[in-house]
Amino acid sequence: MISYATSTWCWTTEQIRVDDLIEEFIGYGYNAMSFSTAHLKAQPEDAVRRAAELVKQHNLPVTFHGNTGIGFDQLMEYVAMFSPRVACITFDATRAKEPRGMLYDAAEMAPFIRAVLDATADTGILVGVEDFPLNREAADFYGDDLAAVIDDPRFGMLVDVGHMNMYLTSERYYAGMSIADYFNALPLPVIELHLHDNNGYQDQHGWFGMGTLDFAAVADAARAIGFQGVSTIEIAPGMHGSTPDADRPHARTTLEQWKTLWPTA
Repeated sequence: MISYATSTWCWTTEQIRVDDLIEEFIGYGYNAMSFSTAHLKAQPEDAVRRAAELVKQHNLPVTFHGNTGIGFDQLMEYVAMFSPRVACITFDATRAKEPRGMLYDAAEMAPFIRAVLDATADTGILVGVEDFPLNREAADFYGDDLAAVIDDPRFGMLVDVGHMNMYLTSERYYAGMSIADYFNALPLPVIELHLHDNNGYQDQHGWFGMGTLDFAAVADAARAIGFQGVSTIEIAPGMHGSTPDADRPHARTTLEQWKTLWPTA
């Protein structure tokens, strides 16, 4: 059974703290919350603690998203603070430049992920990387570096469908591939979705219908591979020239559209 989350880091302002958002978005119909670890670190400590109290009070599944630069101790502090509501932890993929070009730095990511998996062994928390590895060919290429985590049953991946839309629209490798093909090629269980729209060429993080992505096909493809995780609507007003106040109606209508496509939460 999937959950419907919002990306809280997209909606905070100097006047609105992360804890101010939780009951507002519950009112829109969201039943989960996604937090950026870097964003939490920048928030007042009392705001973070109040946010943790609210997600426990409302029994909301929580996801953390960030990068390995947050530091292991800081991440574990947030896990402890929000437990037992933490459902999954995901990271942006790190990259390293070398003579062959810019490649994913799986050798750097794997030890950090292994440490997180070990530290959360008794919790059931799922751990993964955003859009990595994207297919079985990539999993094989990075297989040696990922050997410490690739077979762990709690290791999966986050799929950002806005990024997928750009790949399918404008990258030669994906020419002719459908959304179903893209999902069928994923080599790991999908533990979280990031949902937002764009024109296929820019990472605009828009609401459903602002761009060209077929979200009915996304829902069908995700269902077909058995996705049952957290679906996080990641509308980011600043990335398409808008503001949180102007986009608030879209936070509600986009959720309603997604619930129509996937009414099982």
